[in-house]
Amino acid sequence: QMMGWHSQGAWSDRRGANFLDGGAPFYRCYEAACGGYVSVGALEDRFYRNFLEVMELASEPLFDAQYDRNRWPDQARRLAEEFRTGSRDEWVRRFAGREACVEPVLTLAEAREWPANRARGLFLERDGLWQPAAAPRFLAT
Repeated sequence: QMMGWHSQGAWSDRRGANFLDGGAPFYRCYEAACGGYVSVGALEDRFYRNFLEVMELASEPLFDAQYDRNRWPDQARRLAEEFRTGSRDEWVRRFAGREACVEPVLTLAEAREWPANRARGLFLERDGLWQPAAAPRFLAT
């Protein structure tokens, strides 16, 4: 896919300049006031709109053109400022139940206990040690 985007001029060889490698303000991690991080992956329009609504930025003209790369540095600065106004867990609460593709960046211990990960059985304990479960899972594993 990246080769196709590159051929069309939509992907740069420069790290951090593309929409899937942290270059886009709507697809990266932001530091919260507590020092924890929140990940944002609001690529599609409806997720982006929901994201801006929760951030209370939907009416700001700066965010009107999601894929305008010239706006990305200013958008990223503005979002970084906003995310620093609350803790990681406060942002998790604000985004709960909203289709905005925003989740906390978890520590390894937190990842083991995160409800979605527990429900999917993503970690297992063997001989007193925690490890990731096999993925994908087939009937024989």
